[in-house]
Amino acid sequence: MTEKKEDKKKNKNIPTPHDLFFKANLEDKGRAKKWIQTHINKEIVSDIDFKDMQSLPTEFIQSNLRKVVSDVLYSVKIKGKDAYIYFLLEHQSSSDELMAFRMLTYTVQIMQWHLSQGNKKLPLVIPSVLYHGKESPYPYSSNVIDCFDDVELAKEYAFRSFELIDLTMMDDKQIENFDTSLFFEYMLKHSREKDFIDQLISILNANPDKSLYFYGGIDWINKVLSYIESRRDIDQASIDKLIKVINKNTDGEYMTTIERWREESKSQGLEQGLEQGVHIGEDKKAHDVAMVMLKNGEPVEKVVMYSALSLAEVTKLKNSITH
Repeated sequence: MTEKKEDKKKNKNIPTPHDLFFKANLEDKGRAKKWIQTHINKEIVSDIDFKDMQSLPTEFIQSNLRKVVSDVLYSVKIKGKDAYIYFLLEHQSSSDELMAFRMLTYTVQIMQWHLSQGNKKLPLVIPSVLYHGKESPYPYSSNVIDCFDDVELAKEYAFRSFELIDLTMMDDKQIENFDTSLFFEYMLKHSREKDFIDQLISILNANPDKSLYFYGGIDWINKVLSYIESRRDIDQASIDKLIKVINKNTDGEYMTTIERWREESKSQGLEQGLEQGVHIGEDKKAHDVAMVMLKNGEPVEKVVMYSALSLAEVTKLKNSITH
């Protein structure tokens, strides 16, 4: 049974007489032009300039998935703009219910190839399928919307403009009114500003409940503080001020979480690093702490938090250990 399946897979990569005959016909520019004029929508055909019509290779289209495909691609001009006409022969004995989606993926790949040639805008691509399968008429829709499980929902929401949340145009007060779990949006909005830490402290003083965003276990604390510390111009004193405000607003729970992790780490033999506390300012001590933690298998994010070294510095130390 397995051998038969393997044989079928191999056979898919062998060109059939249909494939070769189709390509031989439509790779002829004159015949392809007549085919377009006969079968493609008359309105768009009237705008096609066939003067510079050129045949293009199709190996880049799904080339990683299929070796032989009965398809032909031409570049043309439509209203003076670059465009492509894509032909595919469909002669499978059992038709593909998702053919419309397949054609969409091929169309997108043609567009991507066009951009890779140095073009800055998407081209128009006109896909077409020539069918001569066993079932008649062709049993499936040519509209990609009909490939969705819920067609009516797809008609309403699929292929619309993407939802844009533009923080640069959003008022701070509006962001402040969001749920505390979305406080990261305020941080992202102001992340490039020189007084980033001062702004965080100010809003946390005005809205103590927002401090709960920073509280949630040591792994979460690591991630949030690592993001803040990714700004090389933020010094340790500023970080300590921020932690103090967060700790006050969480009734001491913020530091309690950190202290709990410190106690757990002691049992793993990390006393040297933990004696220095959270965020060590002295370079030599920070280096030693980082080395101890890395040798004990601690993740880079934790080492960044407890040593006060930058992510780049910790990564460099880790590489020196492993090489």
